[in-house]
Amino acid sequence: MATTYTWVVKNLNADQRGYAQSIYLEMQGTDGVNTVTESAISIFGGSDYKPMNQWSQTDVDNFSLNQQYILEQNINTQLATITALQAKVGA
Repeated sequence: MATTYTWVVKNLNADQRGYAQSIYLEMQGTDGVNTVTESAISIFGGSDYKPMNQWSQTDVDNFSLNQQYILEQNINTQLATITALQAKVGA
């Protein structure tokens, strides 16, 4: 069965100045039997470090796409490990 991925959290975090300081991302993946969660955090600098009100949902979604591949790969690794362990113990 193919793995299904779902975004759980895309949380933009403000610093004490009201600027977007970081983003916390969390994605869940399931192979139909097992479900795992993977997360990432990015700290902003340069042009990404701007007032919170200058970030649209589209901006957040586009930034998240840059992290999606690595999150999916980590989920796949976790699911493969769980499946292999289950096969080994006969679960």
